[in-house]
Amino acid sequence: MERTKLMITYIESNFANDINLNQVAKTAALSESECQHCFKRSTGLSPIQFLKEYRLLRSAELIRSTNMNISEIAAQCGFLDMSYFAKSFRQLFNVSPTTYRQNEF
Repeated sequence: MERTKLMITYIESNFANDINLNQVAKTAALSESECQHCFKRSTGLSPIQFLKEYRLLRSAELIRSTNMNISEIAAQCGFLDMSYFAKSFRQLFNVSPTTYRQNEF
């Protein structure tokens, strides 16, 4: 569990950057495969799934609390491809980022 906490802290501190599995594994001194197994046992998600969901939750927070452009929010949360961001956002929240903003205000 302690190793998972280290990995989660790393992800939360670096979510806006380009993060890969190897970097996450190194924070807990694990191999990539052991990192995946350990993370999945603790959270039910792979490290990359956790990262994606964390980014989406942070982006939703910014959509609700700022007037920033949606594409700026996506980039600030680590999404370089706007269409991938919109698709991922819709999968998690069942609405587009724009509709989410309109419904929150």
